Amino acid sequence: MNFAPTRKRPRTASMFSGHHFTTPWKIALLLSCCAKNATNHVIQGARAAEHRWARRPPFPAYRMHGVDGTVNTNSYFERNGMKPPPPIPRSSRRRAQTSNETNDLDSIIADAKNGDDPNTRLRHDLVWNTPYDRNSYPWEYAWHGKSEGNLTGVPVQVDVNFHRVYSVNTINPVLDVIVWFRLTWVDPRLTWNPQDYGNHTKTWFWIDGGNGAGEMSEIWTPDIELWNLEEGLSSSLEDANAVVKHDGTVYWNRPGHLRPACKFTGLEKFPFDHLSCTLELGSWSYSGKYVSLVKGGEDQSGFSTGGSVTAGESYHEFSFAEDAPITCEVHTYPPFVGTDTGWPVILYNVTVGRSWQPYARGYIYKQVLISIIGFSTFWLPPSCGERMGLSITAMLASIASDIVISSNIPQAREFTWFQKFSMMTSMFTFLALIESVVVLHFFYSESNSMAPKWYIRLKELRVIRHAQQRSSDILSEVTDSVRRTTSNVRDTMLHSSSRNTENPNDGLGCRAEFHTTTANPSLQPRLRHQSFSNSSILMDVDAIRNEDEVNNNRRWKEIAVRIDDMSRFWFPLSYSIVLAIILSEAF
Repeated sequence: MNFAPTRKRPRTASMFSGHHFTTPWKIALLLSCCAKNATNHVIQGARAAEHRWARRPPFPAYRMHGVDGTVNTNSYFERNGMKPPPPIPRSSRRRAQTSNETNDLDSIIADAKNGDDPNTRLRHDLVWNTPYDRNSYPWEYAWHGKSEGNLTGVPVQVDVNFHRVYSVNTINPVLDVIVWFRLTWVDPRLTWNPQDYGNHTKTWFWIDGGNGAGEMSEIWTPDIELWNLEEGLSSSLEDANAVVKHDGTVYWNRPGHLRPACKFTGLEKFPFDHLSCTLELGSWSYSGKYVSLVKGGEDQSGFSTGGSVTAGESYHEFSFAEDAPITCEVHTYPPFVGTDTGWPVILYNVTVGRSWQPYARGYIYKQVLISIIGFSTFWLPPSCGERMGLSITAMLASIASDIVISSNIPQAREFTWFQKFSMMTSMFTFLALIESVVVLHFFYSESNSMAPKWYIRLKELRVIRHAQQRSSDILSEVTDSVRRTTSNVRDTMLHSSSRNTENPNDGLGCRAEFHTTTANPSLQPRLRHQSFSNSSILMDVDAIRNEDEVNNNRRWKEIAVRIDDMSRFWFPLSYSIVLAIILSEAF
């Protein structure tokens, strides 16, 4: 027997196995079953997604304009001269409820579990049960009642709460501030009658990725962007729910950072500076014909500060300026290429002040002390070997302090206050070092002239060259004179030889006299006395030279002392005057 297991035939196959259905009918029935199964899977997936979105908690806890946590929506329509859109009648799947059922806790919980609670039904009716397109907006609502040449877009109120200054980078000019970024607009498609939904006047919709086109976003949002961005709003601000009121007003509040690339002003007074940076906010895709930016807030200023116990700064280098830290204005750019209307933007000018006390304690005060140390070398005698060492140390300390502080300021062509102060102190310490070098040179000098040796050498070479030229002239004159003398002597000798022939005893007498003179021993002591006198003259010359050097050194020492006396008075006085002038520029 065959004990192989047999496969159980499916039920659908058994239905098709009979002779009551032909092949076309079998195919049609199979396709209908597949379509039904696919539809059921789609419905189940949609319901699961709805429940996930409904259970999503609001990411950050956010604050509203009012004290009670509500938005003053009447002011929005009054400020912008608009009429609230009428509530849209909706075919709700709300079942009839009596007052007893409404107060029944079990019924409320059962309705919530089945998705029949008023808020869930409201969200479904606003977005999911209607053809709501989150990528479009009914612009005709904003243009209603306006002429063709004066069309303006939907008013978007911008209100920024500046929480605190997070960081300021002056090298790569970026300002980082922590803010609560608030936008308010109206969407006429999101209106309802509160009486149809348990008197609910508001609901919440999730906005993902910083705009309504996000993958998980549920409603349309204006694409407000930071134009001079270092980082876009989609990544610097956190995602959050938007609050929608029954009259269509949408309030979207997000916490996060604003990081603009700044064109700083006021850095020239570093470290006593107040830096100003302009933030430029506007729609990136919609011109003024579609989106109109207006100032928001209770006082229509477009901004606010504080509002929380954690706002403000403590033990921080930068903080908002005390006087007028923030200003706001609406500016409209002319039409760009391809547009027919202007582009409105909101400009926030943020001013932050720097804590100058650490720089005064750590750098300015020490630079002044280093300069005073450099001036103290004027009271040290030139014979003290540590005088030059102290001057050089003061100079190097001034340069090191300048190098340390240069890491906090940009390498730009403009001069800052601290750069002027550092150059001034470095110049005075350098002059103090030069003064010590000059004093030491004079103190140990023994020369007769202040001229350097190379100048004296050049002067000697010039004298030698002139002497050589003069000697050549004299040599030529002497040669001519010798020639004349030689001719005269020759003539005389010829004349004498003729006379000697006549008297031969004259020549012998001359030779006898010369021999007697040289052979006389009485003349030798006189010659030794003459050589001793020459050596005495040489010793007297050396003594005179040493005495001249001592006198010259004494004269140069007097000059060195006078220079020190003048430096003790004029250096501190000049430094104090220049320091007072530079400090007056800082305040």
